[in-house]
Amino acid sequence: MSLKKVITKVIGGGSGSDAIEGILPSQQFHRVLNRERALSDRHGLKFCLVVFQGSNGHGKEELASIAGLLGKRLRATDIAGWIDPDHVGAILPHTPLPGASRVAEKICELASSNGAKPQFEVIPYPSDQSGHEGGTPGDKKPAADKTTFSQAAPEPRAEQSADVPVAASTTVDKILAPAFPLWKRVLDIFLASTALIVLSPLMLAVAAFIKIVSPGPVLFRQERVGFLREHFQCLKFRTMHVNADTQAHNTHFSSLMQTDTPMKKLDMQKDPRVIPFGRLLRASGIDELPQLVNILRGEMSFIGPRPCIQYEFDNYKLWQKRRCDARPGLTGMWQVSGKSRTTFNQMMRLDISYSRDESFWKDIKIIFRTFPAVFREIGDTFGLLKR
Repeated sequence: MSLKKVITKVIGGGSGSDAIEGILPSQQFHRVLNRERALSDRHGLKFCLVVFQGSNGHGKEELASIAGLLGKRLRATDIAGWIDPDHVGAILPHTPLPGASRVAEKICELASSNGAKPQFEVIPYPSDQSGHEGGTPGDKKPAADKTTFSQAAPEPRAEQSADVPVAASTTVDKILAPAFPLWKRVLDIFLASTALIVLSPLMLAVAAFIKIVSPGPVLFRQERVGFLREHFQCLKFRTMHVNADTQAHNTHFSSLMQTDTPMKKLDMQKDPRVIPFGRLLRASGIDELPQLVNILRGEMSFIGPRPCIQYEFDNYKLWQKRRCDARPGLTGMWQVSGKSRTTFNQMMRLDISYSRDESFWKDIKIIFRTFPAVFREIGDTFGLLKR
């Protein structure tokens, strides 16, 4: 069988005599990578992912050569497979950045053709703690901080003293992120556009009211952590006095994260930072209507987890950061499942559950459940309902 047919069959998920021994097909490799990420999130088991790409003009041949070498030369605990038709990867558990780079350099040297060496990236996970390294063999730049490993872990590969090449912005999260469904983008544009037209008189009235009762801008802009941890400027109607102290919120949120108590907002305690009728605007969600613009920009979706601020995200556990696997939303599973009546961990599990199983009919159900949820939140805020 020709080399082209072998590559096509392996990438397409084939197995058997035509498959390259020791190399997983793409779907299976993604499942294994997702499992390794979950183990790391829960138990702190660090790993490096090496991503190989063929050099210009020799991509397919070099990738096949790299795949063959990975199948023969990796440790029994390492896992190799196709990421997509143009990239082959290797998961190296308990391997520091320099050690993983050394492995990649050796594989590329053996697979090089006509003097051109394949390109590679070394992606550590968790990436937050150790940066992100990789590059092209020979392209040396200052190394990032090295990761540390548990003493109970298997013996890691030896670290090299040479500088490790630094790469671009690929992460494990981005590799595993599902494509944003076309139906969801179409639904977002339709709902956001319709809502902006229908609710524009209300939004103008709210803007005028804020100008009258409180000096300062109508809109409040705040940097939030969005899809795959990317930052964006989230828009809201301003419901607090200008230059209000944020430390009270940080302290309150930290308490909610550390205790198993319902996530009551400070609004329910008659927060003095809030402008007149601000509690009503916040409880009803009217203050969040400017985020319809964020939805049209593609920074948010109509349905999804609420976008958090960096302070909150920095205090999440690793498994809780999976909440950012879905595009943030105006409403979502948590909001319609109790909101201020739920605990912090319940919120996390609801949002992560949604991010793993998005569907058109689930979004439609959440939209219809949003209206009674808003009335319930207003009742809870002003003590009109019994819990």
